[in-house]
Amino acid sequence: LNRIYSEAEQAGIRVKAVLPAALGAWQATQAMAQRDAAVVEIVDDTLNIDVVREGELWYSRTVPAPRIGEQLDSESVHDEVFRTFAIAESMPSSTLGLAHPGLSLDVILPRESLSYLADPNVIARSLFSFELPSRVAARLQRQEQWRAGRAIAAALVALVMVSYLAATQYQAMSSVEDETRIANQKVQAATKEVKLALEEESQYAKDLQILAVAFHPGQTLGDVVTTLANSAPKESWLTSIAVGRDRPMTLVGTAISDANVSQFVSDLSKSPRFAEVKATSMNRGVIGKQVVTDFIIGGRTHGLLNFERRSLKSTTKGERL
Repeated sequence: LNRIYSEAEQAGIRVKAVLPAALGAWQATQAMAQRDAAVVEIVDDTLNIDVVREGELWYSRTVPAPRIGEQLDSESVHDEVFRTFAIAESMPSSTLGLAHPGLSLDVILPRESLSYLADPNVIARSLFSFELPSRVAARLQRQEQWRAGRAIAAALVALVMVSYLAATQYQAMSSVEDETRIANQKVQAATKEVKLALEEESQYAKDLQILAVAFHPGQTLGDVVTTLANSAPKESWLTSIAVGRDRPMTLVGTAISDANVSQFVSDLSKSPRFAEVKATSMNRGVIGKQVVTDFIIGGRTHGLLNFERRSLKSTTKGERL
């Protein structure tokens, strides 16, 4: 993203939105009124498969295009499509091929996915754009400052109104007790607004802390592995750690008891580096005469992990921008 924004700025181009290439596949299903489909496209030597489920972009996968010699292996393409349905946990549905008449699919469209993004109305209707973390943090800060300022201004106006009304109505009304009660109610309401504004500022500070951990700088693989090792209970062993870009985190290991596994999950859930941590499998085992618990823990990491640069022909979906 830094490279995209930097090159655009040097060329004098104002970036309106940065969209994933998979959005073009979703637009193709919209044009064909397909709510459930797999969009298949071959670009250079890569096979792109985007699963649309109930009208929403559900899953994207990129693999090397299967070939037999110089010819495309259609049977292997079908295998990859159904494998993608299985990985996405989605029932098989119709298949759409983009700009590749050599594929044997339900529907073949003559346009490439990027051509659907050339329509300026697509950009205008887009509900999101990839942004730099610094831009996201700055926008959130402006929004929270505006909300907090509005709440505090409203509270001050309410206090001034209370003072004015209390002074004028005290002189006009004979019941000092009723006027005092009304003024106190308004002061209490204004105090609640100030309290809500302070709570919003506190929540904003917590959000910035999570952004700082995830993006300033982005987490390294070493940071993640070190945190996992330090969080593991003493009476446990990690036998496998799987973590990477655009993939869930999976931990496989053994512990003396179920309580060790529960404590491990609890500690990881409290760390700002991880989210959606849960034990997906816990089974009894025996080592020697000791009864143990074999476990699998799943979750995901906050932010993008730093990886080596890849060539322009990389097959990862995240670099098809």
